[in-house]
Amino acid sequence: MPQDFSARRVQLALAESQRQKEYVNALPPDAFAKPTACERWDVSDLIAHLVMATGFQANMIRRGLQDDTSPPDGFPDAGALRAPVVADVVHQLMVATKEQLGDQLLPAFNATYDEIDALLASLGPADWDHPCYHPGAVIPVSGFVNLRLMELYVHGWDMRSRLEPTDHLPPESWPVLLDLLPHFLSYMVVPTSEDPQSR
Repeated sequence: MPQDFSARRVQLALAESQRQKEYVNALPPDAFAKPTACERWDVSDLIAHLVMATGFQANMIRRGLQDDTSPPDGFPDAGALRAPVVADVVHQLMVATKEQLGDQLLPAFNATYDEIDALLASLGPADWDHPCYHPGAVIPVSGFVNLRLMELYVHGWDMRSRLEPTDHLPPESWPVLLDLLPHFLSYMVVPTSEDPQSR
């Protein structure tokens, strides 16, 4: 991946992360119980998911930079599962994260965003191609930059679209989401000839 391409996407991720932190921290207390576009999650659930997912992404990037692509404890080999099978696992991890953090959910959200922002800002051209573990596949650091952007754009919209129905995805999100769409669909969709429980 071209060096300037990944660097530009890091800058987009840092800008969107700051925008999302400011938005979440400005929410009134009653907003955290309101529904989001994620079917089973309210705003506090979505924030708990973002804390968990952001921490995971930062950890996998750090491990990849140390040439470690092995799955973390309790995780399957890269590529062993597809999203439909792990959806309930993701939900359970969100619930566990929310219960563990309690009234520290917002401070944890800020801390994990600050952590990954500092990590992404520290990356340079020599880092983009380091392979990293992800449940869907082994992907390079540059791939995690794209995943970070997707997480920010999509889940930011999931939240804002219910709190502010006139909100839209920012124009700069479309190239990122279109780039990731083929990979995301191959991860999400299980061919009819396969047993979903086997993936």
